[in-house]
Amino acid sequence: MLVFGQNKRIKPFQKNDFRLDLKLPWINHLTLNPDNKFKENRFGFVGVGVGIEYNYAKNKYLETSFSAAATSNIPFPAPVLKNYNKNLTTFYACVTDNIIKNSFTVGYGINYADNRWAEVIRYFSNNGLSTTSQTEYSNKSIGLTLNTYYRLGKTANLGMTYRPSLFNIEDNFRFLYEHLITVEFMWRFSLFKIKRN
Repeated sequence: MLVFGQNKRIKPFQKNDFRLDLKLPWINHLTLNPDNKFKENRFGFVGVGVGIEYNYAKNKYLETSFSAAATSNIPFPAPVLKNYNKNLTTFYACVTDNIIKNSFTVGYGINYADNRWAEVIRYFSNNGLSTTSQTEYSNKSIGLTLNTYYRLGKTANLGMTYRPSLFNIEDNFRFLYEHLITVEFMWRFSLFKIKRN
């Protein structure tokens, strides 16, 4: 039975451990400000990510991760053919310092993000042929990352990440707020341990 706190059946993280993370940012909320022209908020599904963790102390570890998240209307990857599609996506890299407390971890750090807004319109003529019109904006930004996870088992974790983008680095380091809030599943796999004398 799982209880909040330390699950005695789960082996605790050890100093000098390296781990691989596989992430599924599943329920996502994106707030984007495309090219500083307008703002849009949207909930949706689907994402993927990978990370590397290193325990530099018994209760602390560093993580570097790369992820992508979207706001698909359906909770699994599938092509959607409609006359009108709007897509909000984000691609991001994070470096975080993390604290371990029983079965919980809490992390804080920085991120680089490529936040994208796209609108696709398909027009059909009388003979059935189609043409496509697409408008796309992209903001490349740096910002902060805050996350927390709860260990459900030996490898499985459930967590939440708040990742605000704060400065647009394509426009003279101008302040521009965008964010991702995601609920994600993560699986941690032990890679190897550095042995020190």
